[in-house]
Amino acid sequence: MADCKLRIEIDKLASPRHAGEAVTGSVVVTSSSDIDCKALEVTSYWSTHGRGNVARGDVEQQSLFQGIWQAGQEYRYAFKLASASWPPTYYGNYLNVGHFVEARARISWTRDPRAQAEFLVVANDSPEDLVPTSNVVRRTPIWLAALGWTFGLLLLGLFLVFLGPLMLIVGPLLLIASGLIWVFRIYLPSLVTGTIQVSLQPTSFAPAATVMGQCVFTPKRTSQINGIFWTVNCTEVCSSGSGSSRQTHRNDLISQRHELSGPMTVKAGQTQQFTLLYQLPEDAAPSLKLQDNEVQWTSELRIDIPKWPYFVKKLPFVVKATDRRLPSTRGTSVEKPEVTVPDEDDDAWLTEVLQQIYQSCDEPERLQVVVKALAEHTFELKVDIQESLPEPSGCEYQGNGFWVAAFDAARDVDFAIYCPQSMKTEETIETHNRHLTVNILGWDPLEERVIARVSG
Repeated sequence: MADCKLRIEIDKLASPRHAGEAVTGSVVVTSSSDIDCKALEVTSYWSTHGRGNVARGDVEQQSLFQGIWQAGQEYRYAFKLASASWPPTYYGNYLNVGHFVEARARISWTRDPRAQAEFLVVANDSPEDLVPTSNVVRRTPIWLAALGWTFGLLLLGLFLVFLGPLMLIVGPLLLIASGLIWVFRIYLPSLVTGTIQVSLQPTSFAPAATVMGQCVFTPKRTSQINGIFWTVNCTEVCSSGSGSSRQTHRNDLISQRHELSGPMTVKAGQTQQFTLLYQLPEDAAPSLKLQDNEVQWTSELRIDIPKWPYFVKKLPFVVKATDRRLPSTRGTSVEKPEVTVPDEDDDAWLTEVLQQIYQSCDEPERLQVVVKALAEHTFELKVDIQESLPEPSGCEYQGNGFWVAAFDAARDVDFAIYCPQSMKTEETIETHNRHLTVNILGWDPLEERVIARVSG
């Protein structure tokens, strides 16, 4: 390992940057031996972390220095980097978005020392591609829907004929099933409701604004309706993995159901009109779409028809980002994080835990909450064990075992791991790809590494 340490000091850390505003500060280098630095690079970027696959966007990179660092000296290099115009800083339950400055010293024949610091970014608008083009929906007239379904079924029938004799048997069954779906999902509801127009305008709203919409329909016959309901949802949707192992995680931040009408009788030919109203919270989460990580706002209208298929229609809308209120207090005051332990261990969860520890290392109260929540949880590590260690700073673990320095190359994380005496053999030290089951104990502020112990 290189005998130097990097530290990033950001100017006015508690003040959020507006979209695109420069972030300034210094990279501080402390060297304990003479080191030939090939390049000292600093980068501003944003990154997601949480339950979904990580999305990242680099904004600007600079090279600050190339040359020799002498032993026992401290060096300071100023930087000025652009911040991202989108997305804003956001901390939720399943999805988090952070903005960072990362420094990296490129040194030959050793792992490059790195340092990272987070800063806040706010935005006062959202990209146009998030906003739906229209939120006016009309139920398709019966004759047009029937024509479309008939044409589609004929094409399906011709396709099945060319697939062989077996499809001549299966094909009619598929056609019958498709016809039944059309009857129950389109034809039967339309006999009661007639043409339904649902609108939600405009398609984007600022926090604290009132979402307004309308539902208008003219029944074809006099009928009974159990109720008309309108639900507003704000959901974090995060996807992890790929292929057959891909999983989607959903977390409802808001789910509020409003009754527009209770049981009522609607008369044939008499137009029914209902107004949809919902005031957004002042701290409403902004709509986000960052690859496999989204914050979605939707409204759902449901007409409950007795002994009949429901009419259901979802309309998306966008809540704009605003610079009036930060979506997180991190960086300005101590905020106790909610640490949710999943039912099963996985690499994504371990990565999330390590990120929370790194982001809490300068906030002792927050770090204590994170570590306490993980006290009974175990993690599978694959590390390179490098050398024996004295007891790390910030930990007073009682036992007759020994400490080792370990490095997780996949995550670029240093560990100080307490091992039982039974593991103390010549093969334990300086081994590669060692599999260990550990509990996380805390953080070593002097050596900047995670403290853990072998479980069991």
